[in-house]
Amino acid sequence: MKAWRLIPILLMLTACAGGLWGRPAAPQAVAPPDDTEELVSQAESLARAGAHDRAVPLFQEVVENPSSAFADRALLGLTKSLCSPDYAGHDYRLAYVMADRLVREYPDSHLAPEGRAWRDLILGYLGRGQEIERRTMQLEQVLTEEARQQQELERLKGVDQELEHRTRDLQRRTQELERLRSVAQELERKTRELEQLKRLDLELEQKKRKP
Repeated sequence: MKAWRLIPILLMLTACAGGLWGRPAAPQAVAPPDDTEELVSQAESLARAGAHDRAVPLFQEVVENPSSAFADRALLGLTKSLCSPDYAGHDYRLAYVMADRLVREYPDSHLAPEGRAWRDLILGYLGRGQEIERRTMQLEQVLTEEARQQQELERLKGVDQELEHRTRDLQRRTQELERLRSVAQELERKTRELEQLKRLDLELEQKKRKP
């Protein structure tokens, strides 16, 4: 084959590789650098030092960045900080949400097993907390009922005391009434005796007047 017959083929290959008539091929899109790794590392250092109030915002910034390749680390760090009793804003329910996100959104991450362990641990804690809260409410109800019964008992004691007082007063009045009845009967008896004596005196007077 003669050389001049290869020219069209070379031109076609050139067009496919670099663009026809010398036009450069379109540059491939280059992903912007991911600077969230530095934020995660800084947040983790702060968390280890106990500065959770400064670490949590950095973790949240990484989690909210959709292009971050370190969101799984940030979710795990956020879970731990939210569970720390040294953090004034600790929130176990929110920590559970973060751990669950790590497990669900990044199931292939090497941090997913640790996130699952934290999620299960927090769930158990929240379950016990709800049980404690339920029992505390029951105890408060029992104490309230006991207080109400104690008040009712005190009221009944007051009623009993009042009843006892009235009973004694009634007994006293009954005794006084009995005494008055005795006095009245004695007075009636003496009155009858007096009437008899008056009649005798009258009969004697009449006898004296007869000749």
